Amino acid sequence: LPPKRIKETVSTIDIFSTMLDFTDTEFPENADSVSLLPLIKNNKSPDGRYVISELYGRPRLNESVQQAIFDDEWKLLLIKPEDPKNRMQSSLFNINADSQEKLNLYNVNTTKRRFLEKELEKIEQN
Repeated sequence: LPPKRIKETVSTIDIFSTMLDFTDTEFPENADSVSLLPLIKNNKSPDGRYVISELYGRPRLNESVQQAIFDDEWKLLLIKPEDPKNRMQSSLFNINADSQEKLNLYNVNTTKRRFLEKELEKIEQN
């Protein structure tokens, strides 16, 4: 395959399934990833998927846990517990309209925020 730039937000966990697919190797039933080969070959992205990112802080150093969920145009960043020194705040960004993440819509677009919060909760429960 020739080199290609993919504009979709993807997860590194999907490299595993992509390599299996690329080498025609059978997928394990319990794989938590999907192949990106259809996206690479045909620009067909996986439907209904979110990309999740987590960073676990060190509570003894007052570092918060950070969780993010990305969909096609939105990124929700949750800080747990909220940073008492206000160094970081939970945030919601429209990454298509604001790729540099300067306009925090967390308290503006509460419908999208609540939707993504519920989606993240569902993922955590599974």
